[in-house]
Amino acid sequence: MKPAWIIDDDGEMAYAVSLMLKLMGYKPEIFLDPRKAMHALLAGRPLDLMILDMNMPGVTGIDVLEFVRGRPQWQRIPIVILSVETADIVQDEAMTHGADAYLFKPMTLDEMEHAVAAAILHRLEVLARRG
Repeated sequence: MKPAWIIDDDGEMAYAVSLMLKLMGYKPEIFLDPRKAMHALLAGRPLDLMILDMNMPGVTGIDVLEFVRGRPQWQRIPIVILSVETADIVQDEAMTHGADAYLFKPMTLDEMEHAVAAAILHRLEVLARRG
């Protein structure tokens, strides 16, 4: 199973997302504190997909995006943003900072599957353009 991380300070939402990812063939791991996920990345823990909450106290989804996309070794990781924010400006900011897909909370399994597929495709396209 492919490792997928859920970074969300809402434990109930993270658990719901983890169940969806299990149904999709992933091995989910929940990080309620984004700092712990960042430390796990630095420690070299494997990761094939990141589901990232946009609005967290202290370290935001944008902070995590900048951290991940600022390092070449993590450019291949598809990142799906989860948020209650529906404003175009918030979505644009996430995509500008390196998100591959944006999904509104709450979501269905079909919506999650579509967002993950779109994120993987987008990440492949980004990497292909960079050569």
